[in-house]
Amino acid sequence: MSNCRDEHVEAGGRVLRDGESSNGGHEHGHGHGHGHGHHDHECDHSCSHDDPDGNSLLQYIDTTRTKCLNSRRSGVANNCFKPYNLRRDREKFIHSEEDDPELILYIPFLVAVNLKSICISGPGDGSSPSEVWMFRDRSDVDFDLAHDLKPTAKFRLTEDPEANVWYPTPLTKLQHLKSITLFFPEAVAGDDVSTKITYIGMRGTATSIKTTNKAVVGVNYEIRPQAKVNN
Repeated sequence: MSNCRDEHVEAGGRVLRDGESSNGGHEHGHGHGHGHGHHDHECDHSCSHDDPDGNSLLQYIDTTRTKCLNSRRSGVANNCFKPYNLRRDREKFIHSEEDDPELILYIPFLVAVNLKSICISGPGDGSSPSEVWMFRDRSDVDFDLAHDLKPTAKFRLTEDPEANVWYPTPLTKLQHLKSITLFFPEAVAGDDVSTKITYIGMRGTATSIKTTNKAVVGVNYEIRPQAKVNN
């Protein structure tokens, strides 16, 4: 995966590790590299983590309407959404069916959001996803559509069991999102290995625009991403 970093640079900017700001420096005044969690949770000063590329979108996920396709167990769609300080927790995860790496995760939001960066973490055993394809504002993406549609953005991913790598997104394509659908076509170890995801973090900003519960279908955003991805 030596080309992961270069490929991502073309798509949405330089890959950032925690504690590093988008201007190439390091964050100041936050101490110890602590992050931000869901503000409904009891926690220490890590809840006030101020990231230069946006704050946690965890509290804006409509967890009553999330869905996951091809997971081994039902009712696990929210397992990857955790407060930042629990991002390395391995007890809850999403695992694809045996010998089938493909996963689809539909994430609706309570209000429209601007997605600025994303962190996707799994074990360091080759079962982490090797790439992610993003589709905005569609609730109808299944595996056939995922392969047929042009994604809003797609990234190669590096194996990141410590959940320290954040991928800046092409913000002009991911503003005012009502939902985001993530398609994981393959695991790091290959297409005959099940995919396992333990943490998905999203940073950005929320708007005052409330979304509705109506499914958004038939909207095809066909902006071709610049990242080079092996299909």
